[in-house]
Amino acid sequence: MDRISKLGLLFLGTFLLTVVLSLILGGIMRLTGPIPVYVTLVLSQAAVFLPAGLFLKREGKAWGQIAPKKRLGLGNVLLLLLIAVCTEPVAAFLNTVSSMLFGNAVAGLSEEMMDLPFLLNVLFVAVMPAILEELVFRGVFYGGFRQLGFWKAALGSALFFGLMHGNLNQFTYTFVLGIVLCFSIEAVGSIRASMTIHFGINFISVYLVRVLSTYSEEILSAASGETVLESAAAQTFGGMEIYTVALLGMGALVSAGICGVLIWLLARLNNRDGYLVWMLTGGERQALAARKPVKLFTPAVIGAVAAAAFVIIILTFLA
Repeated sequence: MDRISKLGLLFLGTFLLTVVLSLILGGIMRLTGPIPVYVTLVLSQAAVFLPAGLFLKREGKAWGQIAPKKRLGLGNVLLLLLIAVCTEPVAAFLNTVSSMLFGNAVAGLSEEMMDLPFLLNVLFVAVMPAILEELVFRGVFYGGFRQLGFWKAALGSALFFGLMHGNLNQFTYTFVLGIVLCFSIEAVGSIRASMTIHFGINFISVYLVRVLSTYSEEILSAASGETVLESAAAQTFGGMEIYTVALLGMGALVSAGICGVLIWLLARLNNRDGYLVWMLTGGERQALAARKPVKLFTPAVIGAVAAAAFVIIILTFLA
């Protein structure tokens, strides 16, 4: 079996494991009451990380071999954190629109985090996913798909990243964020770039929960705990006025443009701007055309995506 098909089966197995785990935890909570949020967070991360670890072991590879990891200077870190800030309006807009159709899938997480220590929230919500999820989705999946070219690898890994969240609401913005994270890796030449952005996004969310818990319990109850602007959007979107959507959309477009500029500055800072131009203007495509063609959508990948999409649709509309 080719490597692309193996990655498709890895995704399917990991996805089904997370679904089974969520059903088991749901059954336990119905019998015994609430489970500490940190327990569920650790188990959900383990369900994603451990199958990928077994996959790499079977392939004879170590975690350190799957992605470039050069050190980041202060300039890189600052630009990456600015990108994290600029992705928030984009994610907020997508979350607001999708929540109209599918509901806010993570509403209530902020309330659970409110009474918990801030530093532990940072550890379990910001640090842990930034490392583990990036190793899996930008390391194993994006790295594994990279032989197909940037766009196929970015779209394929972002698709897996979005689907793994298990609901249509989160899929909309995690898919887009997944592509941004792949761009950051290419601009810097290190998976630590995507880890930094991922940490920044989640840290902002954790800090927002802390601020909102201090100033407005009412707003907090509407926050999803995922992005900075989601809670405000939920408040202003109460009447579903079209101008609110337009305002959020314009903010998202401006922020997306700024993200593009920041990624270009990252590439310049790391002397990879020429490489980025080559990658995006057809140079990479021509180089790949001279090699033996490799397909992304093998039967295994198509089956994995179809199965995940089917389960997500069922769970979304039955919830």
